[in-house]
Amino acid sequence: MYYIRLGSAISTSLNCPNETHSWTGFLYTRGRVNNFTSDTYDKPLASGDTLILYIESPDSVSVNNIGVTIGITVYTENAQYYVECNVQSAETAKP
Repeated sequence: MYYIRLGSAISTSLNCPNETHSWTGFLYTRGRVNNFTSDTYDKPLASGDTLILYIESPDSVSVNNIGVTIGITVYTENAQYYVECNVQSAETAKP
């Protein structure tokens, strides 16, 4: 898992990384570049902040799921958040 913390929300779509990119200087959305940190521990997040996560090789998602809608649940101390998303293959990030 790779992540960054931001002090505010973003209003643009996240880029899908290509398979050989670096997490240093990664263009994660239009016009925004940052260095992502690799970690597997709990992530404290201040109220109002944004946490962007990229999960490499999740256990239950495979190449057979490309184009399929899956559900992901994030558990916090006070709530749980569920989102459905379409599985995409790695691609070249475009500005």
